[in-house]
Amino acid sequence: ALAQAGRFAEAAESYRRALDLAPDAPGVHNNLGNVLRELGDTDGAVQSYEAALRLSPNYVEARTNLGVALVSAERYGEAVAAYRQALGLDPNHLPALANIGNALLVIGEHREALAAYDRALAIQPDLSMVQLNVVALQNYLDDTTAERTLSVSRRYGASLPTGSARPFRNVADPERRLRVGLVSGDLRNHSVARFLRPLLAEHDPERIEFAAYSTSHAEDDMTAALRPSISLWRTIKGMPATQAAELVRGDAVDVLIDLSGYTDGGRLDIFAQKPAPVQFGWLGYSGTTGIPGMDYILADRWVAPPGSEAEFSETVWRMPDSYLCFGQPDWPAVGALPAQRKGHVTFGSFNNIGKVGDLTIACWVRVLQAVPDSRLVIKSSKGGVQARLDQLQAIFAGAGIDASRLHFIDRVADRAAHMALYDQIDIGLDPFPYNGTTTTCEALWAGVPVLTKRGHSFVSRVGESLMQSLELPDWIAEDADDYVARAVRFAADVKGLAALRGGLRDR
Repeated sequence: ALAQAGRFAEAAESYRRALDLAPDAPGVHNNLGNVLRELGDTDGAVQSYEAALRLSPNYVEARTNLGVALVSAERYGEAVAAYRQALGLDPNHLPALANIGNALLVIGEHREALAAYDRALAIQPDLSMVQLNVVALQNYLDDTTAERTLSVSRRYGASLPTGSARPFRNVADPERRLRVGLVSGDLRNHSVARFLRPLLAEHDPERIEFAAYSTSHAEDDMTAALRPSISLWRTIKGMPATQAAELVRGDAVDVLIDLSGYTDGGRLDIFAQKPAPVQFGWLGYSGTTGIPGMDYILADRWVAPPGSEAEFSETVWRMPDSYLCFGQPDWPAVGALPAQRKGHVTFGSFNNIGKVGDLTIACWVRVLQAVPDSRLVIKSSKGGVQARLDQLQAIFAGAGIDASRLHFIDRVADRAAHMALYDQIDIGLDPFPYNGTTTTCEALWAGVPVLTKRGHSFVSRVGESLMQSLELPDWIAEDADDYVARAVRFAADVKGLAALRGGLRDR
């Protein structure tokens, strides 16, 4: 009862007292793990689930919950193993099927993730959260289509309850300030906040006021930097969609912006209730939502070229130039081209390893084969994805590429250390179909040009948008062969790379 009421600290203490009396109760250990996870004590949750499993090895729920806690700890490989053990005990256990798909997605096992989701939906077709995950997965699949993405997005949208049609009480006065609501779980040190911050800093408070609806309790120095630009701040994590929608409606929000979409912290269920007269998606998710209540998607002429309107359930609202708003990081001046001091070209990608699919890897293998002295640096969190990194190393080795030419760098928490890593890179390689966004902007600011490939959907055209915005059309490949050919050509022109590096930031 305490846990259901959200009184997790009291619930944890109650479970601990129960274990003092009955330490061999696996269900109590499992329940303690659940509340510890809610309290953010991931290590304690893992220990509690493991205690439950020592007492009851065939406890399917505890094995599944252990997997969830391991994902929170970014121990994805161990999480996948826990889910597989749960499915070995019960092949139709829906929570394990849904969650193993999420973990597999993170480590780049896209096909296996889709198979898990499909199995879950075959058992229970109306599983809304699994439908949501299937939508998010489309961005990673090499062979998906815009039509398929729209179809599964609309399926998820149709599964969400809609609000009753009621007139809005917003005053139709063109002279008053507009109230713009922002729904996001990323109003903290996150890519979304870093793109949002310069926009908030430049807005005219006489004409627009912002209200934030945070779907996360996490706050940090970035949150503190955003707050002065936001007149109303509400935390709605865990709040039912109908209640949150009534809150937005009661706050008389004129325009409600979704900054998360199908990513963590997204609350498209609120937008399905249509609590604001105008609603649109921007920034946090690169694609259509399929939500009937979503009026617009903010885009530009490259991510949503003329003629692509049928790919979206929303009306496409194109900005005159890029749809992104990248602030100017306080980074040191751009250094000299690394190839000039090292004697070889270094390619690099700092994208999450989950974005790096089979076709991307196949191209990168061909690039290194065609540029014999080159190196490739891949920066991604190694937490729990070491098996995937080992797999990539084996693919390159099988193609005759010595391990000394491939470097994996773990994620670094310090921003200064992160930006210093770009001093090692001559040419950035954009993954596809899921292009980089923040990583590409940061690379360009650091003087590193990024080779991208034109794609078939919003998310696979982001690289093109960024390169076009900087007037670098030569860095946009038409297909995989062209991608490899351009990489080889650019690598051979060290003098040209040096000149471009020195002028990129000014663009």
